[in-house]
Amino acid sequence: MSRLVSNSTPAERERGCSFAETFENASAVVENGGAITSTPTVDFGMTTDGTDDVVTYPAVNSVKSISFWITLQTTTEDIMQLSSSHSIEASSGTLTATGLTSPTFYVNGVATATITTARSHVTVTTATAFNADAIQIGQDDSFGQFKIEDLKMWTNVLITKETLDYTNNDTFTYRNKAVIDLPMTMENHDPTNVRTLDVSGNGNHGTFEDTPTKLTTSKGYSFDGTNDDLSCGNVGTMKSAAFWIKPTTTSEDIADMDGGTHTIEVGSGTITATGWSSPAIYVDGVVSSTLVAGIWQHVVITTATGFAASAVKFGKETTYLDGSLMEAKLLPDELTPLQVADLYITERKKLNDI
Repeated sequence: MSRLVSNSTPAERERGCSFAETFENASAVVENGGAITSTPTVDFGMTTDGTDDVVTYPAVNSVKSISFWITLQTTTEDIMQLSSSHSIEASSGTLTATGLTSPTFYVNGVATATITTARSHVTVTTATAFNADAIQIGQDDSFGQFKIEDLKMWTNVLITKETLDYTNNDTFTYRNKAVIDLPMTMENHDPTNVRTLDVSGNGNHGTFEDTPTKLTTSKGYSFDGTNDDLSCGNVGTMKSAAFWIKPTTTSEDIADMDGGTHTIEVGSGTITATGWSSPAIYVDGVVSSTLVAGIWQHVVITTATGFAASAVKFGKETTYLDGSLMEAKLLPDELTPLQVADLYITERKKLNDI
């Protein structure tokens, strides 16, 4: 793995980040494949003099998003060339992306092309991928004067909330926001009180109605499809549910959030989230509603419209689940594709225990 790729997180790479330059220092830029012309200041950011400072890089293919922090010297500066026909500039306080098809601009997480000389986070996206095969940071038709930090290129289109999260430095803060978090491990299994313990800190422990079988060679519980379920009661407002599941068949009821209004089930191999408003469904970190029988898969369902999870029950909706569950989480926020990828990668590391 090249350093330019390893500068990104695993979740960013899963999301399509194929270039990540932190401009740590001049030596690191060279190790990353950058060729420095003249003497820009490189110290966790690159500051150019507007006269002859530029860094070139090898090609990055299939680009759909470019993101970076920038502090312009003036509101008219050439910023970068990406190919002979693709470039990003600022002119009288307006960003342009020459050659990109119908680009969308975000400045500090807001959809706008207006930029000032204040330090700003910029993302430019296009639905039409292009090859950045002549990268020059600091020069297009002329040289620009600015400081640039944390430059990334992506093969996917970043969504608005992802650009805002980067601006606010809270891309991964969802990790500590679960309203319920049931690892379903041996240390969280409480047979005396017939429950499994919630580690979110909210005390939403899951109580067994009848008793699913605790898996002893892995995390999770096996539900018999007859009368096993796990009741967590009223856990508050939620927008996202995540869990690992190994269904015995491709038609199973999985969970009920509030007595029948918001449910999760799989029918003929397709996951549905009944009652959820325009839900996004992910399986193993990518957009998918396909679930197969007999293997562990990670499922995330998320919506922009929160609802009161007033009577949460895993293992039963209209009928009972025949299969196994582990690592169930409910969260109060809508998860972005980047956050879903991060959650999946984090949880996938635990598969060695299965």
